[in-house]
Amino acid sequence: MPTSEWSASVTRITIFGLAGPGFDSSRMRLWESMTGELPSDRHQQPKTGIFQDSGNVGNGSLTLKIEGNRIDILYLAAPTDPLSATFPDDFRVTLTHFSNYISKLLNRFHDFAINRIALGGTFWHHVNTTEDGNILLNEKLNLALNPASFLDFSYQINYPYTKNISDKNHTINQISAWTASTISFQPLLQNNLGFSMPVIEKKYIQVDIDINNKPTIDMLDENEYQSLSKEYFIRLAGIIDRGPNENVEPDLSTRN
Repeated sequence: MPTSEWSASVTRITIFGLAGPGFDSSRMRLWESMTGELPSDRHQQPKTGIFQDSGNVGNGSLTLKIEGNRIDILYLAAPTDPLSATFPDDFRVTLTHFSNYISKLLNRFHDFAINRIALGGTFWHHVNTTEDGNILLNEKLNLALNPASFLDFSYQINYPYTKNISDKNHTINQISAWTASTISFQPLLQNNLGFSMPVIEKKYIQVDIDINNKPTIDMLDENEYQSLSKEYFIRLAGIIDRGPNENVEPDLSTRN
């Protein structure tokens, strides 16, 4: 199941612990740092410490939300055809663009405190039949189930591992939840006889991934949070490539 057959519907990252006397999100213009342009929408609630920018970028929409000591960046891919839930970009293309935005954002935080980063998303792979999906999940998850014997499938696992960065050991969680699902649509269509509402079904394998480091008392230095961010993007691609049973360094040759 090559990665090129996967699409990212949602990609997200959360940065925790941005506490510091110099942190003024209303003045930093973080959106402009990421995209090089003004957002389409900007909402601010200074009394509650909530700031949100959003706009269209690439083949989707990007949202940056700041609430207290937490920053969330969310990318939603726009389907090429909403009825079929197909997306214009391969998963790797979406992830590369998102990674570039995050790298630019993190370059602004060298004077501020970060203690945790979480990267995740929702990724889809289209299949023709439920049995096809079950076969692929069997291969991906190294299971021994009869693909023709079940209709619904759900599997979640966490493979934590330790990564040494700047002479510190970081515990990193790799959580992935795999499902085989059928999405139904009932569009209103017009033809020579009037209107009809046919039921259209599309079958997908879906995986929700969350990669994050265990919070620590000590704040991360710039090398740590930059390295963790890069590590997460590589690990996420590795889970899609080879499934969640890999608890070793990913094969970098699989990256485009």
